[in-house]
Amino acid sequence: MTIKPTIAISHLGCEKNRIDTEHMLGLLVEAGYGVDANEDLADYVIVNTCSFIEAARQESVRTLVELAEADKRL
Repeated sequence: MTIKPTIAISHLGCEKNRIDTEHMLGLLVEAGYGVDANEDLADYVIVNTCSFIEAARQESVRTLVELAEADKRL
């Protein structure tokens, strides 16, 4: 039996993104992945965001840089 990694999702953006995030989480759990709300404890972090608004783009880039600097797998 292969142990699958633990995934955290960093949700940034609107309610549409939240629905997409919840859908992704459900699919990951069905596929046997561990899910953790704590990004520090997860093996991988998925960043679900949008880039329609300049402030959202800046927040996305800042989040990705912070996670990369923390050596998280994205």
